Amino acid sequence: MSESNFKNSSQETDSLGYFPSLDEYNPGITADMWATALDDDTVTYPENLDMFRKIMELGGESTCAHLAEVYGKTPSYYNAWGTQFSRRVKKKYSCPNWINREDGTERWKNERWKNWCIPFVGRYVVENGKERFSWRLRDELKEALMNMDITMGSLKENPVTDVGLNTIFYGPPGTGKTYHTVIYAVAIIENKKWIEIEKENYSDVLERYNGYKAEGRIEFTTFHQSYGYEEFIEGIKPVITPEDGIGGGIGDIQYSVQPGIFKRFCEKAQRSSTLRKKNFSFREYPNIWKVSLWGTGDNPVRSECLKNGHIRIGWDDYGKDITDETNFDDGGRVVLNAFMNRMQIGDIVFSCYSSTTIDAIGVVVGEYEWHDEYDNLKRLRKVNWIVKDIQENILSINGGTPMTLASVYRLSNVTVNDVYQIIEKYDSTPPAFVTDSHDNNYVFIIDEINRGNISKIFGELITLVEPTKRWGNPEGMEAVLPYSQKSFGVPKNVYIIGTMNTADRSISIIDTALRRRFFFKEMLPKPDVLADVSVKDLSVSGLLARMNERIAVLYDREHTIGHAYFMPLKKNPTIKKLAEIFTNNIIPLLQEYFYEDYEQIRRILGDKFVIETKSKDLFSREDVVDDKCSYDINYAAFDDIESYRSI
Repeated sequence: MSESNFKNSSQETDSLGYFPSLDEYNPGITADMWATALDDDTVTYPENLDMFRKIMELGGESTCAHLAEVYGKTPSYYNAWGTQFSRRVKKKYSCPNWINREDGTERWKNERWKNWCIPFVGRYVVENGKERFSWRLRDELKEALMNMDITMGSLKENPVTDVGLNTIFYGPPGTGKTYHTVIYAVAIIENKKWIEIEKENYSDVLERYNGYKAEGRIEFTTFHQSYGYEEFIEGIKPVITPEDGIGGGIGDIQYSVQPGIFKRFCEKAQRSSTLRKKNFSFREYPNIWKVSLWGTGDNPVRSECLKNGHIRIGWDDYGKDITDETNFDDGGRVVLNAFMNRMQIGDIVFSCYSSTTIDAIGVVVGEYEWHDEYDNLKRLRKVNWIVKDIQENILSINGGTPMTLASVYRLSNVTVNDVYQIIEKYDSTPPAFVTDSHDNNYVFIIDEINRGNISKIFGELITLVEPTKRWGNPEGMEAVLPYSQKSFGVPKNVYIIGTMNTADRSISIIDTALRRRFFFKEMLPKPDVLADVSVKDLSVSGLLARMNERIAVLYDREHTIGHAYFMPLKKNPTIKKLAEIFTNNIIPLLQEYFYEDYEQIRRILGDKFVIETKSKDLFSREDVVDDKCSYDINYAAFDDIESYRSI
């Protein structure tokens, strides 16, 4: 199909049988808006751009079957990527549904197909004797694509890292699980194979790891028996309202839905690369405040505040210097306490334009001030306005509740992620399509993953961590969370790395739901890494290997001793350091493994480290005990190299 066959006019669209016409359905997306959406990596994935490139090469129109015939893959592959892209664009720009003019119902009921008309128009054609549906790029989308470099060389590369989305390192203590967590995390973020990173100097890798962690690209948590859904995903938590400066003491205890560590991390990873690079100076857990600037609608105070970068409220009659004895009515006390004390630098403010809409979003950058130069509304706080002169309906994100008349109060239903989505919608930053591929991957590390109750922590979201169910994939899923009643999905650029100590819990009894969704990588002791280490001609590698052979026979290999305990000997191969390792690490570990069964410990270390004391020697009568033995650790042997040779 040549480009000349597809003129950019609605008349030709109608004459060639394409539908819907602009009269039937208009998504209302300009070429500039399409350019922004194409640059947004939470909306447009490399697979989408690759599909558009292929359609452009075919003249701007193709059936999915024809794409598969020319370029490979299957028709359903292109079908899925096209419809998923349509759904994400609709969400980004709040596009209307296609409504039947006759009865006012939706033109398409099937969720998968109802949004295809946003980026495309279509028609039925006959190919190879079969009737097929042909998709043609909308003119505005095509214009945006023509102004971009979407050749194969310019497209964002698919990930080359060989680390799976969900990986668990398991093995005995000291086998390098934490060590490899650092290597794998850096490999993921830098989109490299982990073996390449492992060859680098570890101190350099660790420095980069700490840098990515400081940027918020890596998050770390540890599971334990009390860890739950509320800490991990979201939960209802108490917020104590202080009354400092106005009456003193502690105010009311309020309850609000707070996101957990994993949910916050996923929301951060979902933001576009352009938005991620901006620092809006939000504090770590900001409150979101509704502020009325002298009522609703356009007014002089609103204009002045938006122009000069602050917010102002009244209650001037109480005066500049409020004391504990000031006679407040209830409304004044609550509002002034919120504005003067509870509102903090780094909090977010919504400028209320009507009961359902806001016209600006800002971040608080100054403490409370009193300004006598104004005739009224003399109480002021400085604000950096991030977006303004907008008209955004927040009824849905505010739980369907209109904003009230109170001058200042906290919007408990609105989340920081909601704020970012609004900012992104009105962000005027010019699109820059070619971005560093390092910007996309995020790593969430769960230490001691086997110690937590997986069903209790993940709840219904355990399904969403599956690679195919990740948000943004053709089979991606979202779930409505029970507390906030908002949709949530795990993005496909969030990698989960877990560690588990098999000395605490065998892999054979780990939660089945976890086993089916994670790739397990066993980490065993590696005596070979100590091959060049010796203490007074004693091979440390041979010493470790022999101890582990005995432990494997007497217990199992999941309770062997890791090589990491002996790594300090590489820099300090002395008998003093070896004795320190045995005293502080090896003996306590064996005591834990064998529950004070010193006979077993003696079989592993020999009778120089564990000495036997006949119990009958302790009593005057020999028939008190029947040849039972007691044992002591012979710490004097730790400084004798011959004791280690005897192992």
